[in-house]
Amino acid sequence: AVHIGPFQCDADTIVQSLHRHVRHTVLPAAPQGREVEVEANHRGYLCDRENEPGIKRDIDVAAAIGAEMYVIDAGWYGREPNVWWHNVGDWQVGPWLPNGLEPIVGHVRTKGMRFGLWVEIEAAGANSALRERRADWLVRRHGEPVADGRALDLSQPEVAAWAEAEIERLIRRYQLDMFRLDHNHGMGLGGTCERDGFVENTLWRYYEAFYNMFDHLRARFPDVVFQNCAGGGGRLDLGILQRFHNTELSDWMRQPRAMAIFNGLTMALPPEIGLRTFGTEVGEHALDADVDAQLRYACLCRPIFRGIAPSLEELNPFLQERIAHHLDLYRRVIRPLMLADCLVFHHTPWLRLGTPMPWCVLEYAAPDHSRAMVALFRLVASGEATYRLHPRGLDRGRRYRVTFDNVGQTADVDGQSLANEGLTIRLDNSLTSEMVLFEAVAE
Repeated sequence: AVHIGPFQCDADTIVQSLHRHVRHTVLPAAPQGREVEVEANHRGYLCDRENEPGIKRDIDVAAAIGAEMYVIDAGWYGREPNVWWHNVGDWQVGPWLPNGLEPIVGHVRTKGMRFGLWVEIEAAGANSALRERRADWLVRRHGEPVADGRALDLSQPEVAAWAEAEIERLIRRYQLDMFRLDHNHGMGLGGTCERDGFVENTLWRYYEAFYNMFDHLRARFPDVVFQNCAGGGGRLDLGILQRFHNTELSDWMRQPRAMAIFNGLTMALPPEIGLRTFGTEVGEHALDADVDAQLRYACLCRPIFRGIAPSLEELNPFLQERIAHHLDLYRRVIRPLMLADCLVFHHTPWLRLGTPMPWCVLEYAAPDHSRAMVALFRLVASGEATYRLHPRGLDRGRRYRVTFDNVGQTADVDGQSLANEGLTIRLDNSLTSEMVLFEAVAE
């Protein structure tokens, strides 16, 4: 497939056209009611320290904050604990989980959540029995393994059949609601093989096999959500997106860089397919921004909570209240907008990585102009402390109830005034934010 889109118009029109194309031509339809879920993921306090009691405590915390799905990420498989990178390829539960995953899955279900599982099916780690047993399955370039001998060669039919069968086995055994695929190595120029007297690059056949595998699996399991990670943002091409329901936008969660990444990617991709994380998985995350700014950022797409507290007893009441507040806004305002194919307006479109940019401002608006949400982030201390906001997704002929989330105050303003005069938003400190909600007032 080739996607060609010549434009000669303003950036907003281009963004809406790209989103419409991706939503209705590229993306597979998600299972009904599963389009944009709130996830919790075990890799926080338990990262490379997996044990059944700890995971069950984490599940209790996930349920308490209102997660709809719980995901076991890297670290549940293999022969040795705490080396998830080297264990990949052996998709059997590790001995540090002696009762298997079944008690964990059962605990998730009793808490009313769905269950998802992480797998890096294209890899064979240095510690894996698979690599010892089937060294001939590795991608090779002129006879030498690529990607530190970690990459499995899906261009070999036997390897592709094994990978598909392993995923099917895991989906069936654990009755997965979501399958999370990761991909953490680079194959560079790809492998080579001799075919019909010619040396052939294997990447084309590799991705034909990859596409076929996930086409088969989605057809076989229509109620499963397929999630793409790829080291965070490594596979955002339309060929991959055509086969997955949502995707990680970046593993790099440091602010203000992360906001620039999200801002830029949503100029091409609709926000509802993105995954963003809030929690303790990455060191010094508390330095990124205040709690409200971090939560607002995560709730602009599909939020994932990782490491909120080691147990219910240690769950900070303030943090729990702020999560509850932002998830309430997410469910009442942001998610309905995204599910309605919201218009996305980038008020600060060209944020450069590595260059201090004072503000990032994003607007989601209903196509019928009945409601909108604007998230404003002050990224650095330099520049003006105020931003003049002129909403773009409203009707000049209607009147709107405007809510300022930081103070919880409202005002009724006509659309003409909002478009022409705008609103002045003041944020005195860097890495802080405001969210402004607009809802049409019945005449």
